[in-house]
Amino acid sequence: IEWVKAFITSIRNLRAEYDINPGKPLDVMLKAANAEDASRLEASKQVLMSLAKLEAVRVLEAGEQTPACATALVGKSELMIPM
Repeated sequence: IEWVKAFITSIRNLRAEYDINPGKPLDVMLKAANAEDASRLEASKQVLMSLAKLEAVRVLEAGEQTPACATALVGKSELMIPM
């Protein structure tokens, strides 16, 4: 539960920091530092999408290129919102 709270708080903080409308659905990527964070994301995906108002959320593959993103740390993983 703490990880889910941290994820949602990070999304809300990035929305405020980058002046992103709170009602705008976002695409979010997670660069998972470990399998535990990736499994937490999959297990909590529907809750996260609803509470954080996300359109899509996915775990990045190792070495996958990303566009310019707003980032925050959640646990040991990096949360990214493409700008």
